[in-house]
Amino acid sequence: MGGGRQGVGRGKGKRVRKWREGGRWKGKDDRNLVIGKREGAYYISFLGTEKLFYCYWVYMSLWMVVFMKGSIKKWALILFTSFALVTFDTISLIIELSMTSQGDIIGDFPPSDDSEWIITQDTYVSNENITLHGNIIINDGGILTLDNTVLNINASNYGNAMIDVKNGGELNIINDSRINQGQTKINYDFWFENGSVGLIQNSTIRDCGWDDGQTGQSSNGILIESNDVIIENSTLTKNYIGIVALRSSPIINNNLIQDNRLYGVILINSSAQLTGNYISINPVGVISYFSEPTLLDNEIVDCGDGARFYFSHIHISGGKVSSNSPNDCSTGACSAEESGKGIYVSASNLSVKNVNISENSGGIIAIYSSLDVRSSLFLNNYDDGIMGEYSEIVLLNNIFTSNEDYAIRWRYTTFSVDETNEFIQNDGLGRAIVEWGVQINVTDSYGDKVAGANVQLDNDGDSDISQTTDPSGIVFVEVPEYEISNDGTPKNYNPFTVTASKTAPWDGVTYSNSTQIEVKDNYATDLRIPLVKPDLKVEEIGFSEDPRVEDEVKIKVIISNIGEARANNFMVIISQKNPLNKTFVIHNTTISLDPNNSTEISVSWTPETEGDSIIKVKIQTSYDEKDKANNLLEKNVNVKEKALLFYEEPYFMATLVSILIILLGIAIYTRTLKKKEVGEGEEPYDGDKGEFESGETEDHYEDEEGGMKSGESEVHHEGEKGGLESGDSEEHFGGEEGLIKDEKAKVQNEGEDVKHVEREG
Repeated sequence: MGGGRQGVGRGKGKRVRKWREGGRWKGKDDRNLVIGKREGAYYISFLGTEKLFYCYWVYMSLWMVVFMKGSIKKWALILFTSFALVTFDTISLIIELSMTSQGDIIGDFPPSDDSEWIITQDTYVSNENITLHGNIIINDGGILTLDNTVLNINASNYGNAMIDVKNGGELNIINDSRINQGQTKINYDFWFENGSVGLIQNSTIRDCGWDDGQTGQSSNGILIESNDVIIENSTLTKNYIGIVALRSSPIINNNLIQDNRLYGVILINSSAQLTGNYISINPVGVISYFSEPTLLDNEIVDCGDGARFYFSHIHISGGKVSSNSPNDCSTGACSAEESGKGIYVSASNLSVKNVNISENSGGIIAIYSSLDVRSSLFLNNYDDGIMGEYSEIVLLNNIFTSNEDYAIRWRYTTFSVDETNEFIQNDGLGRAIVEWGVQINVTDSYGDKVAGANVQLDNDGDSDISQTTDPSGIVFVEVPEYEISNDGTPKNYNPFTVTASKTAPWDGVTYSNSTQIEVKDNYATDLRIPLVKPDLKVEEIGFSEDPRVEDEVKIKVIISNIGEARANNFMVIISQKNPLNKTFVIHNTTISLDPNNSTEISVSWTPETEGDSIIKVKIQTSYDEKDKANNLLEKNVNVKEKALLFYEEPYFMATLVSILIILLGIAIYTRTLKKKEVGEGEEPYDGDKGEFESGETEDHYEDEEGGMKSGESEVHHEGEKGGLESGDSEEHFGGEEGLIKDEKAKVQNEGEDVKHVEREG
């Protein structure tokens, strides 16, 4: 950004300049004048306008050849005509220049399409309104100056448009110039690379940097990686980040840095100097990482956090840090516990002098840092004026007024209050307080951590602190050791009684223990309470008989409490995992059990699938036990096939055939028995003749007519007519008939026995 820059025309001409090194033509608007030769004719380029002067001396030579023998009058006419033509063209050029000098471009013209605007030479743009659809690339040796010019960048998508000033390139934005997004309403990128040169002066940069809101990708605002960049008297607003200084030391003076989405200024490995800036309405005004910035006479107001410094060495002098209050941190720029602080310092060295720190949620918060504060005002902060944790703090000649909590709070560190500090009209909690961190580890009778135990610290009513242990059985509290009241009266809080208690959910009994401590430093102690636990166990799984498909069987489960406390309202779940690897709940129940007691649970189960199954019994509790490993027991069982009845295949036909054979055997036996009993004592007879053979007995037999033949026995036989012939024997045939009836009854009884056997079968 040195001496006079040399403007260049669009043709292949040479510069016309004053006869001095580095000079330039002092035409209208101090633009350069260029002349050249193109297509056999001379031209002049002034403010980008060209005018051709044809070679009148050539024409004159032709006239001289043709009219060589002419008179002097002819020569005079030729010279006059040539002079008139030159004069006419010159006047036309002057008129045209006067009409186009209000806005113009010298150097590399911007493209009319979507291609990049590449700057390789000295390019000067003034009083223009330019719309671009692609990148601006300023290469080594290229200089782009935007003077009172509006540049609209129409990015087609996030990340598709960038202003890139490369090493050796130079960009100057001056005199009310403005760069913003175009009609597409998509932000662009802006980058000063290492080795580039830049000046943003009396201009506005907005709509720079982006967060697409979908993929989580984002871009910075004005990214500066060069030490030769100055931003002054300008406005940076509506950017994703106002200014990003990365491994660079730019000069940032007297700017309005306002209403940016994430940060006003972020410094990373930077030694930037910020002077006289007004930084407001940003989630974080200034944030620094691993940097050594200097802030002089800046006002940081109305931000979520005024300034935040991490691993940095910072000097702040003059100015104001005021009215910074909590925000919702929805942009991710801050966390809720840190929001609203005037200055937040972590692992850094901070020097503050002559700064007004007022009406913030907290004045200065220093964590693991070194803090030196002198001749500053802490006024109406809603929390503490200064709070230091694990920090070294030096306070000299400061004024503390009307801070709502304590003017000074030392936490986890030694303290001293120099008499040069003034405390005026303090109506908060007090001038100063010293607090230490106390960690209490609560364990039970078995040495296990007790989560959810209530821990109270009391010093006879002056301070009553109550908290609950975390899942690791630990509670960490800030305990006051020493306090200076608003009127300067000191107060000591020691000793403290620490009580830990826990109401066990398994039996409703409250177990507690107490101890006494002196808090003069960060402190840790163990406190054991006599808490005992139940220990539930699945002892046994048994069956009333071998399980068979579709046969009901009893599952018997024994549950024991081998612990030292009663177990209330726990659930026992009995389930089956069948051969198809599917699990079914057979039964669940809720019971309670005293210590050293057992109970039996019996449930009915009808298996449906043959094969190997697993019966699982699980104890489920909503509270802790001494040992939960024994709350589950599994047993493998083989479910046999279904039992078959006699009428079911494949035994039905065999059973039926067996019954028929038995009946047939009984019938044959009965007939044989009948013949034997009826035929005892009879002689054979001639069945055809109805007469006895020779040698027959003397017994008589009645023929078909009921008569007796000669020689018949005296024993009479009753014929079909039912009467007795003369000479019949006194022994009647009716006795024989009674014998036959007895045989019939016997056969009938045997038949009934067979039917009874069938029914039983």
